[in-house]
Amino acid sequence: MKKLSFIFAMMLATGFAMAQINANVMQSGVSGNWDSGYLVNTAGVQQVGTNVTLDVDQTATTLWNIVTSGQGGTNMHVKLDATAGTSNWAHFEQGGGSDFDINVKQIAGTSNYASVRQPGGLNNDIDVVQDAGTFNSLQQVQYGKNDIVNLKQTSKLSNTANTDQGNWGVNEPNNVLYGAIHGTWGPEYASTAPAEQTSSNSYNDLKLVQKGSDNKVGLYQNGYDYNFADITQTEGQNSLLIYQTNIDGFNSVTSHQTGGQNSASVLQTTLSGNGTIIIDQH
Repeated sequence: MKKLSFIFAMMLATGFAMAQINANVMQSGVSGNWDSGYLVNTAGVQQVGTNVTLDVDQTATTLWNIVTSGQGGTNMHVKLDATAGTSNWAHFEQGGGSDFDINVKQIAGTSNYASVRQPGGLNNDIDVVQDAGTFNSLQQVQYGKNDIVNLKQTSKLSNTANTDQGNWGVNEPNNVLYGAIHGTWGPEYASTAPAEQTSSNSYNDLKLVQKGSDNKVGLYQNGYDYNFADITQTEGQNSLLIYQTNIDGFNSVTSHQTGGQNSASVLQTTLSGNGTIIIDQH
């Protein structure tokens, strides 16, 4: 009965989303196994139109949540709230217009993975909060203008984020990487907290490419062993503010900024480790 109930719920959620502009998907599962594998909540949603919303709530008491979604049009909104005893996996893509928004919250006993794509458009926004017992991973692409990523990752072992924003040769795309929890941090970012990666037992790793001018980065990394940040910003008028701290390990920042009127500020602290800072401005 568990298997039949699950399949019916998935098909109902998908069919409803395809037939309507607005979709709400709610899935829950308790611990247990099927003969063919683990108990998993799965949702697949495709939407096309204007003023489109998708709200997904998934709860898997001991096992997995999986969701995939594609939206095409203008004024697109996605919200995911997923809690799993084991892992969460999500893939979202929005394209074909402007004013895209994706809000992802994942809490897992073991791992979280999110892949988010906004390939084009104007006024793209992504908010990601991940909290995992082992590791978090984010893969993110925004190829438009006025792109914003707000990020907070917390885990016992590792956090990784790979972010790509903007278009080569496009002037003033205004790409921003900040925090998912808004507040006050530093004079340069008086109204917005930084993007945050916190690992209580291991490392943080963030790679970011921002193409076009007037790019902004605020980043805080707190790792037990290692913190790595590799940031590339192009076309000038770029600003970078990074704070790294660890207990016993290595802090590393590599920054490449091209064009004029660039600024970079880096602070590294450690109890018994060391660090390197490489800033290339030309």
